[in-house]
Amino acid sequence: MINFKTYTYRLYPNNIQKNKIDTTIIAARLIYNKVLAARIIVFYTYRSYIKKCNEQGVQPNICEINKHNQMPSLPSIKKQYPFTKTVDSLALCAELNNVNKAFKNYNKHRCKFPTFKKTKDRNSYATSNVNNNIRIEHKRIRLPKIGFVKVRLHRELPTNAVIKRCVVFEDKCGKYYVAIVVSYEENIVKSINKDENLNNVVGLDFKMGDIYVSSDGETPKYDAPYRTMLKTLHCLESKLKRREKFSNNWYKFIGRIRRIHKFIAFKRKDFIHKLTTKLSKRYDMVAIESLNLKSIAKKVKGKIELYDTSYCIFVKRLTYKLQILGKNICKIDRWFPSSKKCSKCGNIKKKLKLNQRTYNCKKCGLSLDRDINASINIRNEGIRALKN
Repeated sequence: MINFKTYTYRLYPNNIQKNKIDTTIIAARLIYNKVLAARIIVFYTYRSYIKKCNEQGVQPNICEINKHNQMPSLPSIKKQYPFTKTVDSLALCAELNNVNKAFKNYNKHRCKFPTFKKTKDRNSYATSNVNNNIRIEHKRIRLPKIGFVKVRLHRELPTNAVIKRCVVFEDKCGKYYVAIVVSYEENIVKSINKDENLNNVVGLDFKMGDIYVSSDGETPKYDAPYRTMLKTLHCLESKLKRREKFSNNWYKFIGRIRRIHKFIAFKRKDFIHKLTTKLSKRYDMVAIESLNLKSIAKKVKGKIELYDTSYCIFVKRLTYKLQILGKNICKIDRWFPSSKKCSKCGNIKKKLKLNQRTYNCKKCGLSLDRDINASINIRNEGIRALKN
């Protein structure tokens, strides 16, 4: 089975290589915006022409529109802007494909109408591997028109991996990275049989501020990096307002704020990776609720606690790692009464307020923590759904 995977590494280019990367990023953005502007004109003229034909009851002649509204070719744009001839041509061709993909996705109602790229957006460009022009040799990566750049290879590529393409991008702190897309063959791992006894199963119930509560009674100690750094961010932002815009001190404070936000993102990502790896190795199956966090955020006051846990990313990482190991993940319907149902006798309460943190069953006399009771119900429902 052929799989595709992305490996992201940190780049350490010198000053000449930095200028070449920045020039390629500017040229790619320019090509994208020029082609998109022409495509938008063709789109609106075609739509207005179709409306007139429908009102008059005449069949549209699309050949006339295509003659008068021809798309600008890549060589014609290069003549207007000579600096685009010095950069990687495959990176410019990729921008033409990106415009076509954007309109295809819009026509299929997959995304919104395409917009122009701005300097505030992510600075990046993509290029393809042709005749081994992208390769890794001696802790360096070769990029087209740039040469060999120092790279930190903290993860090794698979032995049978073939580099397909790469994306070079610059983050808000001015650091450069490369994302390499590789294809490789991997043996298919057999999944667990439904008839097999599933004793090593856990249920996870969502909890604000701590990600989840397991059916085993475990709750991860989440550091909440955004909430801990919130006071320092407010202090820096208040000082930023008093600085003159676009001055040296103004840029210094912006750099400090961006570095703090990057530290928060890396700390959250590291915690989620370690947690999902631990769960995927320990359990054979994980049962979890499929929640709509937007609807929960409207009802709950602490939105910072809700979004700081990044529960959606946690579910994606856990699903990916369990599928690689050939294990199962069962997503329970969000309308399942996990909190109102008794995990011992199955009795369902009609009403249960949010401030009642202990579940007391009048039928069997069970007294248990509300979140642990819900996670046990999710675990039992996951086993039932898998066997059926």
